[in-house]
Amino acid sequence: MFAAGAALIPMSVLSIVLMPLIIPAVLLIVRSTREGFEPQDLAMPAVLASGLVVALAIVVFHQDPATWSTPYGGGGSSNIVTSLEAAIAISTSAVVVLIATFRPAPQHQ
Repeated sequence: MFAAGAALIPMSVLSIVLMPLIIPAVLLIVRSTREGFEPQDLAMPAVLASGLVVALAIVVFHQDPATWSTPYGGGGSSNIVTSLEAAIAISTSAVVVLIATFRPAPQHQ
């Protein structure tokens, strides 16, 4: 829950349309920390959240390949994601899912 909430926070600031994501992000983070935890218990969720944020950053912050110039000016488009960027982002997300799936269960005493 912590990883999902932490990953939702940067996603919510991308657009005014996504701002409502801050509500479930806060709820997930609060719920995940309410029952008490050890600081080392946040290591794996932090890794998972970081992986999801990196996948998002790969898609959002990239060099845009669509630019043009004419004798009267030029321009570019900022909404194009190349196949390579998409493949890297999907692969990063897949690695995060595999880590979450096969991680050992926390040992509490």
